[in-house]
Amino acid sequence: MKTLLVIDDSVSFLDDVESTLTKRYRIIKSTSGEKGIEILKAEHVSAVLLDPRLPDMSGLELLKKIREGIDPHLPVIYPRQVSCGAQLQPHKADVNP
Repeated sequence: MKTLLVIDDSVSFLDDVESTLTKRYRIIKSTSGEKGIEILKAEHVSAVLLDPRLPDMSGLELLKKIREGIDPHLPVIYPRQVSCGAQLQPHKADVNP
């Protein structure tokens, strides 16, 4: 069974993801970027679902740490949050070295 690490500061979101995907994936949950890094160093993870806004670092900062220090090829799902009524703009980020 593949393992999905979900890093988000919303416990209710983490619980929703777990209840939705638990039949297909082993879910590991983290509420902070630093804890997520610890988990990535200790566990074999197939993919990461990453919140762009975390309490201890930005999602892009964590993504950079994953790419440069853990696994440059690890699949990372990084949704871009847009507030209601905001105009969508192209998002450029160097997520792959």
